[in-house]
Amino acid sequence: MRSLPAVSASAYVPIWAVVGVDPVSWLLSRGVMGSDEFTVVHMDSLKWPDRPHWRYDMTRVGDDEYGVWLWAGPDTIAQHGSDPPRRRGIGFVTLIPPNEWWLAMFFADHPVYDTYVNVGTPCTWSENTISQIDLDLDVVRYHNGSCAVIDEDEFEDRKTRLGYPPRLVEQASDAAARALRLLETDAEPFRNVSADWLAIALEKR
Repeated sequence: MRSLPAVSASAYVPIWAVVGVDPVSWLLSRGVMGSDEFTVVHMDSLKWPDRPHWRYDMTRVGDDEYGVWLWAGPDTIAQHGSDPPRRRGIGFVTLIPPNEWWLAMFFADHPVYDTYVNVGTPCTWSENTISQIDLDLDVVRYHNGSCAVIDEDEFEDRKTRLGYPPRLVEQASDAAARALRLLETDAEPFRNVSADWLAIALEKR
């Protein structure tokens, strides 16, 4: 059995590059591409308590220890609230983590953001549909590497006007703080893992 070259933490190399195979073949051999039962996954995002927010379809790329990874291409048709459906225009992979009060989007070509973390209730699955209540707060990483929590004014307004329960307010605030720490420290899956899944999605599209 041939030995593998050493890989330092400071010089990250994807495992499929180390073993000398293409990424899709490696993931398929590892059995982590996810179930083929639902290739297309529908996102149903709501505003508190049950007002339609965003609705669109994504393609399941795979899963790992961080959650399920989905792809939405630039031609994805999305509907915002009661507005007419429209083309999104930007491709991205979305990470749906288990039991977290956020989901994360990693963009292929967004003009402003590298990463966008949407704070909301933990995603729930019903067959091929994901549901989440969006809780206004978002955490972003810009292309220059700086990170910030945004839409705090919207959160402050709606938590009072719409009567968010105290536990909801606490969980949303804590989730935004956790996500900001992950982004600022360049922790996984926000460092290399997300870039790998984005590369796989772009290759498979």
